[in-house]
Amino acid sequence: MSSPHLSERRKQAAKAASRIIAMLDDERQTNEILLWRNRFLDISDLLASTELTDIEAVQGAVEHLRRLSTGGRSVADFYLVRTDLDEQRRLNTAFGAELDKFRNAVIEPDPAPMPAIDFPAARANLRASAFRAWLLLLAGIGSAVLAVFLIDRSVNPDFLISITTQLSGVFGILGTVFGAAAVWLHHRKSRSLRRHPWTAWPITYIGGGRYEWVALLGPTGKPVTVLLLSTWPHQRGKLINHTTMQAWFAGDPLRYGVISRPGGSDLRYAYIPRHTIPPRFLLARNDETTPP
Repeated sequence: MSSPHLSERRKQAAKAASRIIAMLDDERQTNEILLWRNRFLDISDLLASTELTDIEAVQGAVEHLRRLSTGGRSVADFYLVRTDLDEQRRLNTAFGAELDKFRNAVIEPDPAPMPAIDFPAARANLRASAFRAWLLLLAGIGSAVLAVFLIDRSVNPDFLISITTQLSGVFGILGTVFGAAAVWLHHRKSRSLRRHPWTAWPITYIGGGRYEWVALLGPTGKPVTVLLLSTWPHQRGKLINHTTMQAWFAGDPLRYGVISRPGGSDLRYAYIPRHTIPPRFLLARNDETTPP
C-alpha cells in the first residue's frame, strides 16, 4: 500500500533522521551519543529499505519513535552539552526542531478541528448505519404486529398460518430487540461525531477471544484509556488490527466515542465497559488525557 502522501512523509522522515545523525556525528562520541546515533541509524535504514512499502516503513518509524520516548532512557531527556550556555541553548533548540520534524513526518497530524460529522465519509457511513438500524427495528415491530394479528384472527389456523405466526413472532422479538440496540448505538455514535472533532491517536490493539480492545496512547507510550470496540464476530480485525499504529477517535476517551481509520470512512463504537475487564497489561494508566 502506497500513496504520494505516504511517500512524502517517508522522505521527510528520512531527511530529518539524516540531519539528526549528522548533528550527533559532530559530537564527541560518548556512550550516550553513540546510543542515540545508533537508534537513529536503525530508523534511517528502515526508511531507506527498498523491501518495505511506504506504509510499512512509516509504521515502523512510528514504533521506533514510541521506543525513543519509553523505557529507561527517553530522547526527551537527552541534550547536547556545551560550556557556553547560549551555544548550548541554540544547539539543543536546533536538535529539538529536527526531532519535531521527524515526529511530524511519521505521526499523522490531527484532522481539521471541526466536528467529525462534517467529514463526508463519516456522514455517509452514519447515514447508512441509521438506515440499517431503523429498517431492522421497524421490520421487527411490523413482524410482531403481524404475529399478534394472526393470533387474534386465527381460531383454527392451518399449518401455513401457524408457521407464519411463529416465525413472525420470533423475528418480531429479535428484530425489535436488536433493532432497538442498533438505533441506540447509532444515537451514541451520532452524538460523539456531532460534539467532537476527529483526533489522531497512536494505539495498541488487542484482539482474539470474544472482544476487541484498543488502548489510546499518550506521548510517553502509556495508555491514556482502554476502550472496548463494539463489533460483530465477522468484523473483528477489519477496521484495525495488530499492524495498526494509529487511528482516529471522536468522543470522550474516558467514556465512549467512535474509532475510525484516518479519513472517517469506517466507524466503530468504542466504550469503557462497566463489567468487562481489559487485558491486564493494558491497565497501566497515567494522568494524560490529551493526545500527543
